[in-house]
Amino acid sequence: MAKTNLRNFTVQEKLNKMDVDYITVTPASAVADANNKCLYDTFEIPNAVAVPGGSCIIQSITATHLASADISHTIVILDSNLSGGTPDASMGNLSPSVISAVQGIVPMPDGTAIGSGDTVSSLLSIGMIAKAAEGSTSLFAFGISNAAAAITSAGMTLKFGIVKD
Repeated sequence: MAKTNLRNFTVQEKLNKMDVDYITVTPASAVADANNKCLYDTFEIPNAVAVPGGSCIIQSITATHLASADISHTIVILDSNLSGGTPDASMGNLSPSVISAVQGIVPMPDGTAIGSGDTVSSLLSIGMIAKAAEGSTSLFAFGISNAAAAITSAGMTLKFGIVKD
């Protein structure tokens, strides 16, 4: 467990050590299936924390998709990469190693059509505290489709607003 000492830095020094970052990731395509199926493979969120094994606050996530469709899905944030790379497509029987790597889940809404063929979904003020695995500055994630109709992850981009400590 981390040892907390509130007297190491003044409030101003502490605020000056925090960094805000906006990390854009394009997940690799997985299956184009409907509800409760793996939407995209596990991907890396590089430099999500400032120091190896450090912590961050995921404050916002924006998903953009090059299709006018319901893109509701759940993002599962992990502290380390899955050894197999992808959870079972049916999302059944997740191994204890996957469960222990979970830092949190974020349910993304279906999105808003913008223009003639693009969809944007955004979730703000998340406030999820996440910690990278020992020796790593990256977090990892995979997606689970929540849409009733089949969607594809091809053309999807995720933007993470992160406060690094």
